[in-house]
Amino acid sequence: MGNGILVIGSANVDLVVKLDKIPNPGETIGDGQFHQFCGGKGANQAVAAARSGQNVVFAGLVGDDAYGDAVIENLKAASIDTQYLHKEKEAHTGIALISVSSSGENAISIAPGANKKLGIKRIDQLESVIASASLALLQLEIPFETCVRVIELAGQHGTRVMLNPAPSDRRATELIGSTDLLVVNEHEAYDISGLPTESDAEIALAAEWLFDRGAKHVIVTLGSRGVFLKDEIRSEFLPTFEVEAVDTTGAGDAFCGTLACEFSRTDSIEEGIKYALAASAISVTRLGAQEALPTRKEVHAFLAEYSR
Repeated sequence: MGNGILVIGSANVDLVVKLDKIPNPGETIGDGQFHQFCGGKGANQAVAAARSGQNVVFAGLVGDDAYGDAVIENLKAASIDTQYLHKEKEAHTGIALISVSSSGENAISIAPGANKKLGIKRIDQLESVIASASLALLQLEIPFETCVRVIELAGQHGTRVMLNPAPSDRRATELIGSTDLLVVNEHEAYDISGLPTESDAEIALAAEWLFDRGAKHVIVTLGSRGVFLKDEIRSEFLPTFEVEAVDTTGAGDAFCGTLACEFSRTDSIEEGIKYALAASAISVTRLGAQEALPTRKEVHAFLAEYSR
């Protein structure tokens, strides 16, 4: 078993406007507040894991532009190894345009740019890094065939894989059988399984369907309701912590990155989920994605307060 987490994924810059409400099509709403953050599911999850005390290597692509420089410097500031985060001259850095309402809901438009240029050839150059990692963490904001190749190499070297198939892609069924941890929200569970996820019973059936395709642990995230866990010995709902949400933009990434950290550190899925639920609860009380991610000390303080 290797050491540390390898995150192969997207890195974006988030351009955020906070408004009273998210505009409807054709509607203009003024008096918004503008913020610029570093984001992308891959980079967000890498920062979440690093802030929880794990050694993290990040591999991906940004554009050869000012946004790319900002992404690299931001990851370095989080003590993440960025030697495999390269600049792509023929594409811009990924951009996300995000509207956030006063209730914390969001609407996101993404121009992936360089993220879509991360091809198999780059992954083959990472084989030794994949082999030495304790866990490879993937999302689907990079080309699908790239994720396939990462999982193939991880399987050859006995490296565990955690997959967060977001944005959802029906082809993810091809990857599930080689996944140690599969984390989906209820919408992704529906898209991938084809089964409804509107009731608790339906969520349990969809999770079972995903588990039957070979994932060792299936976690369906349910926002403020917590998660549903399905594995060999458990099939149960686990509640989250009640907080007042300000911005839900990075909650899923907070959960995934911190779960990857705790699972690779302890091999305990229960402890990993408890820690990750606390981290994601803290994150929604703050504006932004990476800026909202808590440190290990903050998560432990939060858990200690809740246990009183």
